[in-house]
Amino acid sequence: MSLSDRLTQDLMDAMKQRNQVRVDVIRMIRSQLKYTQIQKGADFSSEDEILVLQREAKKRREAIEAYEIANAITRLEKEKTEMAIIQEYMPKALSAEELTTVIERIIAETGAATPKDIGKVMPPLMSEVRGKADGKLVQELVRKKLGGSRGSP
Repeated sequence: MSLSDRLTQDLMDAMKQRNQVRVDVIRMIRSQLKYTQIQKGADFSSEDEILVLQREAKKRREAIEAYEIANAITRLEKEKTEMAIIQEYMPKALSAEELTTVIERIIAETGAATPKDIGKVMPPLMSEVRGKADGKLVQELVRKKLGGSRGSP
């Protein structure tokens, strides 16, 4: 079942259950997918769907951080609920072990050995793990594997 079909089915189910938060989030996802599809035209792919979901999840993560700082509990809970619904439609995340295995394989394939080689590793790595792992975490793990720290030139 395609993501679009799944969203349509879940929207109908949420409407029957009168779950307004879920209805609103699914409508927002569908809207963003449609907007992106119109922008991309015939080139729209399942990878683009994942990017839309990631973008929406990132918005929620940033809002959650802001509401935690502001101690806005009601808004914080709403954002967490929306984030959970969005994550239901994202691909299953890689475990730490799976991610480490992929990183080590890509480092070996690219011949990367120093922190300066991160530019060789990240593009093929991200194309493989996009949507399955957080980009910041991936970059951090690659830096550790290559012997660099976050502040390295």
